[in-house]
Amino acid sequence: MSELTIVTAFFDIGRNNWSNSQRSSNKYIDYFKFWARIKNNLIIYTEKDFAEEIFNIRKSYGLENRTTVIVIDNFLNCDKEIYEKISLAMQSKIFRYFRKAPNNPESWNVKYNYITYLKSYFVDDAIKRDLAKGFIAWLDFGFNKNGTDDYPHTKEFDFLWQYDFVDKMHLFVIEDVGIDKPIFDIVKDMDSIITGTGIIGPQFLWPVYHNLCRESMISLTDCGFADDDQTIALMAYRKNPDIFKLYKTDTWLSWFKELGAEHLTIRPFKKKNYQQYKKLCKISLKEKKYNQAFNYYLNYLFRRFK
Repeated sequence: MSELTIVTAFFDIGRNNWSNSQRSSNKYIDYFKFWARIKNNLIIYTEKDFAEEIFNIRKSYGLENRTTVIVIDNFLNCDKEIYEKISLAMQSKIFRYFRKAPNNPESWNVKYNYITYLKSYFVDDAIKRDLAKGFIAWLDFGFNKNGTDDYPHTKEFDFLWQYDFVDKMHLFVIEDVGIDKPIFDIVKDMDSIITGTGIIGPQFLWPVYHNLCRESMISLTDCGFADDDQTIALMAYRKNPDIFKLYKTDTWLSWFKELGAEHLTIRPFKKKNYQQYKKLCKISLKEKKYNQAFNYYLNYLFRRFK
């Protein structure tokens, strides 16, 4: 079994002051603390104000020798060209109100879309620094949200994550209905298709993946759009599907238990199968397939209210 190196990052993008999706920096630190006892080598990109606290959390679990904290003075300079392109695209009120949920951060917050884009950048940077080798996983700093998502028991994260992955970039599909829709329609409807919580791949493919993500963000912003890492990952996949392996997952994190963390207790989950019929109905209506849309809607009603 191969041991994974984990890369994550945390920067204050002012989320505590948002009118919705409000979370303080302290809350994110608590989220991290919940899973930080994992025994793998862990590389954390952050700003000076959080570096010592983050390192001390790992130290409290006896993992200081398996921890590297990299301080970035100004994360906006990591890829300044991309930040400026996202900023320019998101200046447009037409773009914001084109979207289904204009008050969601991916519709109005430049830093949010930029920091999610940087996930592949940070892994690529860790490889360039000779800190990450073999199979490398990106995990969001707020992974599992303090046990409120899939995995409720913090002590169960006291393990070494190992798994024999094939040499592909591994992405996780939360919803495959609409996966072939045009990108502009995905941006408009704000579909969640590929999750961004975890991304896994071998050392030699991460730079390729980052380049695909960068090209995808440039393509999107050149069209006057911007979005978070979920849409960018889907665009990257479409550019070169041969280097990817997609997993259909019922929840945002259920894949973790299936791929090396089998011992974790997972919260019961009841899949709402009726939702896919509602989405299929909407797609059929857009394609002017009215009979098909009607049948999908009947299926939705039958399963929703039976």
